[in-house]
Amino acid sequence: MQKFFLLLFISTIIAGCSVRARKFEKFYASDPTRVTHLVIQKGDSGEMRKVTDQKEIDAFFDLLYSLSYIMEKSQTPRDGYLYWVEIYENDANILLLTLTQDTARINNVYYLLDKDIKGELDELFRAGGPF
Repeated sequence: MQKFFLLLFISTIIAGCSVRARKFEKFYASDPTRVTHLVIQKGDSGEMRKVTDQKEIDAFFDLLYSLSYIMEKSQTPRDGYLYWVEIYENDANILLLTLTQDTARINNVYYLLDKDIKGELDELFRAGGPF
């Protein structure tokens, strides 16, 4: 009986300490079709673009929904980013993302991404119009 409780205790600790991947639905509960535009700033140049084409917005959300987000152990603030993305519904800024090729900062929490997204982000930026 003691072995059973010891195994139960150890498995509970291991389960509580395990890293759980999150999906984007945890961060954005609204419907992506309500998004009216994205504002994107490129980190290396400061250049800004506005994306209003619904197909491009949908492609961006498809990318975000396809990723797994694993909270980083170190939450120390960092300098620099590849892209800064603001998501708008009408004139309301709903969510801010700071992205590198393999990390995301969402609601001031840093997450590792399960794949490199630089190419997709570069494509989205090129699709946007002047801000």
